[in-house]
Amino acid sequence: MPLYPEWAAEWKLWDIELPQTVAQTHWYRSQKVCNAMQSYIDFPPYNLRHAYAIRGSLKFKIPIRVMAGLMGHSPEIYLATYSKYLSAVGSGATI
Repeated sequence: MPLYPEWAAEWKLWDIELPQTVAQTHWYRSQKVCNAMQSYIDFPPYNLRHAYAIRGSLKFKIPIRVMAGLMGHSPEIYLATYSKYLSAVGSGATI
C-alpha cells in the first residue's frame, strides 16, 4: 500500500514490470532489491521500510494491527521493532 497514496498514480506503479528472478525466498529477493537500490540512494535501502512503518502509524494514523499486516509482522513484532520511534514523537499508538 503506497503511503502517500498519490505516489502510486504519480509513479504509475501499475505499469512497472518486475524483473525476472530465480530467487526462491522472500529474504533472497529483498537482498537482491536492496543491492540494486544501493547504487541509486545514499542510505541503506532498509531504512525505507522503517520510514514506511513510522509514516503509516504517525502521519496516516493507520492502526498498528493493519500496519503490521501490511509489513508481514504480528502487532507484537511491529511494536517491538518500532515502539521506540513511535514513542519518541509521543504518538500514543496502541494495538
